Amino acid sequence: MSIKVKWGGGCRFNVTTAGGFSFNVDSTGTQAPCPTEVLLSALGSCSATDVVLMLQEQGFQVESLENSITFVLTDSEPRLYQSANLHFVAEGSGFTSDDVLSAA
Repeated sequence: MSIKVKWGGGCRFNVTTAGGFSFNVDSTGTQAPCPTEVLLSALGSCSATDVVLMLQEQGFQVESLENSITFVLTDSEPRLYQSANLHFVAEGSGFTSDDVLSAA
Protein backbone atom coordinates (compact mmCIF):
# COMPACT_ATOMS: atom_id res chain seq x y z
CA MET A 1 0.00 0.00 0.00
CA SER A 2 1.14 3.54 -0.58
CA ILE A 3 0.03 7.13 -0.34
CA LYS A 4 1.20 9.65 -2.92
CA VAL A 5 1.87 13.27 -1.96
CA LYS A 6 2.43 15.55 -4.96
CA TRP A 7 3.66 19.11 -4.64
CA GLY A 8 1.28 21.66 -6.14
CA GLY A 9 3.39 24.78 -5.73
CA GLY A 10 3.94 27.01 -2.73
CA CYS A 11 3.03 25.08 0.39
CA ARG A 12 0.25 23.09 -1.30
CA PHE A 13 0.15 19.35 -1.89
CA ASN A 14 -2.32 16.85 -3.31
CA VAL A 15 -2.64 13.58 -1.45
CA THR A 16 -3.88 10.39 -3.13
CA THR A 17 -4.60 7.48 -0.82
CA ALA A 18 -4.10 3.78 -1.50
CA GLY A 19 -7.86 3.58 -2.01
CA GLY A 20 -7.78 6.26 -4.72
CA PHE A 21 -9.25 9.09 -2.66
CA SER A 22 -7.71 12.50 -3.19
CA PHE A 23 -7.55 15.65 -1.08
CA ASN A 24 -5.47 18.82 -0.86
CA VAL A 25 -3.22 19.98 1.96
CA ASP A 26 -1.90 23.52 2.38
CA SER A 27 0.75 24.26 5.01
CA THR A 28 -0.51 27.84 5.22
CA GLY A 29 -4.06 26.65 5.87
CA THR A 30 -5.52 29.22 3.47
CA GLN A 31 -6.64 26.94 0.61
CA ALA A 32 -6.96 23.57 2.33
CA PRO A 33 -6.40 22.01 5.75
CA CYS A 34 -2.83 22.22 7.02
CA PRO A 35 -0.88 18.99 7.63
CA THR A 36 -1.24 19.23 11.41
CA GLU A 37 -5.03 19.38 11.02
CA VAL A 38 -5.01 16.39 8.69
CA LEU A 39 -2.84 14.37 11.06
CA LEU A 40 -5.03 15.16 14.07
CA SER A 41 -8.15 14.47 11.99
CA ALA A 42 -6.78 11.00 11.28
CA LEU A 43 -6.02 10.46 14.97
CA GLY A 44 -9.47 11.69 15.96
CA SER A 45 -11.44 9.68 13.43
CA CYS A 46 -9.40 6.50 13.99
CA SER A 47 -9.82 6.64 17.75
CA ALA A 48 -13.51 7.55 17.45
CA THR A 49 -14.03 4.51 15.21
CA ASP A 50 -12.37 2.30 17.82
CA VAL A 51 -14.54 3.70 20.63
CA VAL A 52 -17.80 3.20 18.71
CA LEU A 53 -16.86 -0.34 17.67
CA MET A 54 -15.73 -1.32 21.17
CA LEU A 55 -18.92 0.04 22.77
CA GLN A 56 -21.05 -1.77 20.19
CA GLU A 57 -19.10 -5.02 20.72
CA GLN A 58 -19.97 -4.74 24.43
CA GLY A 59 -23.65 -4.59 23.48
CA PHE A 60 -24.19 -0.87 24.02
CA GLN A 61 -26.42 1.19 21.74
CA VAL A 62 -24.41 4.19 20.47
CA GLU A 63 -26.56 7.00 19.07
CA SER A 64 -23.84 9.61 18.59
CA LEU A 65 -20.19 10.17 19.32
CA GLU A 66 -18.04 13.25 18.96
CA ASN A 67 -14.29 13.42 19.45
CA SER A 68 -12.81 16.90 19.92
CA ILE A 69 -9.05 17.11 19.87
CA THR A 70 -7.31 19.94 21.66
CA PHE A 71 -3.62 20.44 20.98
CA VAL A 72 -0.66 22.69 21.62
CA LEU A 73 2.19 23.18 19.16
CA THR A 74 5.69 24.29 20.06
CA ASP A 75 6.52 27.92 19.32
CA SER A 76 9.67 27.26 17.31
CA GLU A 77 10.05 25.69 13.87
CA PRO A 78 9.51 22.93 13.11
CA ARG A 79 6.19 23.20 14.96
CA LEU A 80 5.90 19.95 16.89
CA TYR A 81 3.04 18.68 19.01
CA GLN A 82 3.64 19.62 22.62
CA SER A 83 0.39 17.91 23.61
CA ALA A 84 -2.78 16.47 22.11
CA ASN A 85 -5.85 15.46 24.09
CA LEU A 86 -8.92 13.56 22.92
CA HIS A 87 -12.30 14.53 24.37
CA PHE A 88 -15.13 12.08 23.67
CA VAL A 89 -18.82 12.89 24.06
CA ALA A 90 -21.08 9.91 23.44
CA GLU A 91 -24.82 9.46 23.62
CA GLY A 92 -26.70 6.22 23.73
CA SER A 93 -28.11 3.72 26.16
CA GLY A 94 -26.61 1.39 28.70
CA PHE A 95 -23.09 2.82 28.97
CA THR A 96 -21.41 5.26 31.33
CA SER A 97 -18.59 7.74 30.89
CA ASP A 98 -16.28 5.10 32.41
CA ASP A 99 -17.27 2.71 29.60
CA VAL A 100 -16.33 5.38 27.05
CA LEU A 101 -13.00 6.00 28.80
CA SER A 102 -12.25 2.26 28.86
CA ALA A 103 -13.01 2.03 25.15
CA ALA A 104 -10.74 5.00 24.44
